[in-house]
Amino acid sequence: MRQGAEALAALANGGTNIPLNEYIDRSSLDALCDSLALDAETWKAEDLERILIIRDGLYDLRNKLRDVDENAAHSVDRILSAGDRLYADLERAFRELKKEDLEAAQAHIAALHRGPHIAGAAVPQTLDAMSRSAGEVITQAHSSLRHLDLNLMKVDRSNPDFEVLKSVKLSVQRLSASVFAIKLSAQQNVIYYGVVKLLSDGADKVVAELRQLLQKIQTNYEKAANFIGELSQLADQGSRFSRLVANFLGTAFLDLDRKTEVVVQIKVQSYHNGEAILCAAPQGDTILLIGKNGSAWVGDPKTGSIKPRFRVHDRAVFAAKAFKNELNENVLAIGTEDGLAILMQDMRDERYRSHIRERVVSIVSPPWGAKGSRGTIVSGSRDGTVRRWTLAEDRLSQISDESYEQVGRRLQCMAVNGMDVIAASSRELVFLDHNMNTLRTVQVPNEVASMDVINNDTLVVCGEGHITHVNLAGGSFSRMITASNDATYCCVAARDIDSFYFGTTSGRVGVMQLSSGVELGSTDVGFPLRGIVTSGNKLLAYGGEWNKNGRAGRAAAFLTVETKTQPVSEAIEP
Repeated sequence: MRQGAEALAALANGGTNIPLNEYIDRSSLDALCDSLALDAETWKAEDLERILIIRDGLYDLRNKLRDVDENAAHSVDRILSAGDRLYADLERAFRELKKEDLEAAQAHIAALHRGPHIAGAAVPQTLDAMSRSAGEVITQAHSSLRHLDLNLMKVDRSNPDFEVLKSVKLSVQRLSASVFAIKLSAQQNVIYYGVVKLLSDGADKVVAELRQLLQKIQTNYEKAANFIGELSQLADQGSRFSRLVANFLGTAFLDLDRKTEVVVQIKVQSYHNGEAILCAAPQGDTILLIGKNGSAWVGDPKTGSIKPRFRVHDRAVFAAKAFKNELNENVLAIGTEDGLAILMQDMRDERYRSHIRERVVSIVSPPWGAKGSRGTIVSGSRDGTVRRWTLAEDRLSQISDESYEQVGRRLQCMAVNGMDVIAASSRELVFLDHNMNTLRTVQVPNEVASMDVINNDTLVVCGEGHITHVNLAGGSFSRMITASNDATYCCVAARDIDSFYFGTTSGRVGVMQLSSGVELGSTDVGFPLRGIVTSGNKLLAYGGEWNKNGRAGRAAAFLTVETKTQPVSEAIEP
């Protein structure tokens, strides 16, 4: 540990092009290095509490430096590596100590955080008097180096024979300089757990505002309505993140008296066996499915049947978009290895083909175009080029030579939000206007595999190990709705204003609530999944194995979605 602390101090005080003072408290870094550079013989068992606090400081320093390195303004690899080694040495040192001594030190620090208190069993009469004089809402708040905690108790005196205490607990943990974990529980049930990464507002400012929020509501309220009113007023004065936290609190508190809960049941209605399905698109009252060899099928959501149609291409089709243009013509745009192709009316023959050869992996049709354009088509290629096309003058052509944008090295997917097109490239969302000019970009924490717009201000994106909510109103933050070490989320689709469908590559399809991150229901379709398409209360899941040999395997399934309401099971605390 001493050698590691000396190495870190040498790097920080030696010649470097990093303006460390702009990112971290230099005096705190020096104090940390000086403390850990003491001779091993000088450490004593009673110093364990100080060592634990130093460890927390070192942990925060490493996270700050790691976030700085993400911005790539300066290279901090050497200092970060030195901090990591020092932290690892410190953890090994803890494992050499007596377990009971370490637990005693941790318990002492936890007691200091709790502050003075008296066991309730020792003073039952005092508690009874407090209960009679207390209001409907009792609050308790606490903040420490990396935690902000708030406990709310709602006193229900509707029954003259006994009182019921209903509790809400909120914990906000600062994981690094720009990432927070939020956990909200009501009546011992976790109703939300998520990770939020700030995209613009400074973390220090957010922490300060949250502490002010907790301090102001750290009082007792005679009526629950008074608490909800003050919470709303305080939230309106803070940042977007403060409003998010306050909305969580308000929703959970009002939810204490909820008697029922919503459960979604998803069941497989029918299966389709055949070649792997690469894409699907709604087409009127039906859904068009296209396979890896260009063959097409028509799915009927009403009956659950999937019937062969005709071949739309002689090779793989990676994207499809069907729509009616202003002349009431049926248009089917498909993305192939050779570029964009258009089928019209009876959809049996290819009518137009783009002159640019590229693999088109995503197609959307935003509400653009003057009268006579016969529809607007925007294509996205695998190499990150987004182009705007028109069918005017009975041909497929770009609006102009400049009507394209390079959004990155690789494009994953696109979506339409109002008058904008959103293109996802790696960990960046690029917003494009009708001239194919970039309006703005929003960085997201993880790579995007699929996305869908819930409303004008809300976008849900997914990828390997994550589903994330992105706030489109200024792009101020992203909130990780769920995270998994073993699930790869490959598709999402909006369901209503507070829920969405999701699918994993392993074949699990489910419904998740946006506000809480709670999974309302799911099922396994039994084949590798690539995408989902919604149609009323039905859902089409498609995919299948690319290199399936022998008997054709499952490649698509219609699912029924049923929403049920059932009583909430809650524990009553006398």
